[in-house]
Amino acid sequence: MPASGSAGAKLKALLIALALAAMAAGSAAMAPSALAAGPPPLSAERALPDLSARYGSGSFGGWRVDRFGLPFYAYSIDPATAPQAHQSELAGSTDAWHQLGNDYLVADAHNEGYVQLWSQARAYQWINRYEPDAGHYSGGYGYLRLGDRTISTLYADRPAGARTERDFGSGYFHRRTASKPVAIDENVYAPFGDAPLLLHDVTIKNTSHRRLRASWVEYWDVNPYDQYRTTHLGLGSPRFSKRGRTLSVAEAPDGVDPSPHSVFTAALRGRVRGWETNGAAFFGAGGRANPSEVAAGGLGKSLAPPVAEGQAGSTIFAMRSPVKLRPGQSVTLRYAYGTAHPRQIPRLVERWRNSRSPFGRSQHAWARWVPRASFSGRNSWLSRELAWDGYTLRSGTTYQESCGHHIVSQGGYYQYDFGWQAAYRDPLQHALPLIYSAPRLAREVMRYSAQEQERASGEIPYSMGEMCRPLPQGTSNDLDLWLLWTAAEYGLASRDLSFFDEKLSWRDGGASTLWKHLVRAFTHQESLR
Repeated sequence: MPASGSAGAKLKALLIALALAAMAAGSAAMAPSALAAGPPPLSAERALPDLSARYGSGSFGGWRVDRFGLPFYAYSIDPATAPQAHQSELAGSTDAWHQLGNDYLVADAHNEGYVQLWSQARAYQWINRYEPDAGHYSGGYGYLRLGDRTISTLYADRPAGARTERDFGSGYFHRRTASKPVAIDENVYAPFGDAPLLLHDVTIKNTSHRRLRASWVEYWDVNPYDQYRTTHLGLGSPRFSKRGRTLSVAEAPDGVDPSPHSVFTAALRGRVRGWETNGAAFFGAGGRANPSEVAAGGLGKSLAPPVAEGQAGSTIFAMRSPVKLRPGQSVTLRYAYGTAHPRQIPRLVERWRNSRSPFGRSQHAWARWVPRASFSGRNSWLSRELAWDGYTLRSGTTYQESCGHHIVSQGGYYQYDFGWQAAYRDPLQHALPLIYSAPRLAREVMRYSAQEQERASGEIPYSMGEMCRPLPQGTSNDLDLWLLWTAAEYGLASRDLSFFDEKLSWRDGGASTLWKHLVRAFTHQESLR
């Protein structure tokens, strides 16, 4: 790395952890053996340790281990009747949720059974905001029509006497609804990696001794809500692609986002014999528990009208798939739900339609990735917590298309209530363990953070908002240090000095190497002393 004058020399002293063998020898190049050097792994063992400790289960359910060796939380109480469900920090609300996510998006799986998808690829928004008073119920569940019965798999609308399970897993939300003569198992998950969608696997089993004919109706809502501007976003009119078995609707361009994504759902596995996009027609007089079109045995194929900005509209996605089951037989249907630019949707659908066992592949990938350590005796629960915390950290990653980088964001009410990144420090702090476990994502966070700097003034905005725009929330006098600290840790851990030669943009125009960004951070920090 070039020294760039006296400031660079001071910075090199400050980042002495980066002065590796080649730098100490005064060489600008490193031999492959030096690049590969570093502390050896603590262990060559790749198997997951025993994560079965139940300590810390609390009163909502209990910790368990799934067939992939990963921890999950079996949420067993009924929030409508259990007194402990009322959360004082949520003003008495009984809502509880679990984070689903991959390297691209985040979703919340709720104890009532629905799933809300969050995206900050462009606007900071809920894609299917739960808004029951306006007839929007998020989705991620469905209805089995069996004779003259409708079985809803939303926990809040479960049939009387149904046996149910709700499992918050490392990578998934599992729901089971058993009501004679069927048992329905569902997994909603964000496939490990960089996919801009959720997958929903629905396995229906005939538990009786008779042949069954039934129809599954997949339900996802469309209710985009910009959390920063606190307003519903406009929508066009939906369309159905028979060839792709895909429903989609475009968000309306506006003054903030001239090229927004479209929302889509697709049947990846299973036939489509009817669809609906107008929630008013779909639910009708039957309401959420027994929608009129489900009870009628067919969907009306009506198109919801366009939605103006500021209005909730009536847009939904529903697809009907007929099934026939012999005694003891089961069938698995699969659906995708996500956001992308219209031209990208057909390729995404085709890719995931051709994917074999995506749930198993995703879970095996999580099992290979999560950090692992064995603790014995009364501390054995720490083994589970390490794996669980590793999952929750990485699954909080989002891709910001408008910035061109991924970020492990601040999260919390700043992100999901205010709709902004309200601290420069947090992503750089969150990225520290990823330097060792997912260095690609750690580099992305540093790229995202470096481009927030102004070259002329050295200033860094305290807050960033949607579409990669700084927010007028002032600044702080320690922000430069966080970029310096994270860069030092990355250089020492990875020996990847070539990364410091990568050119990154400045907020006020132009681009320079990461090293020059660090020099600017150092000189600006010195000016504040």
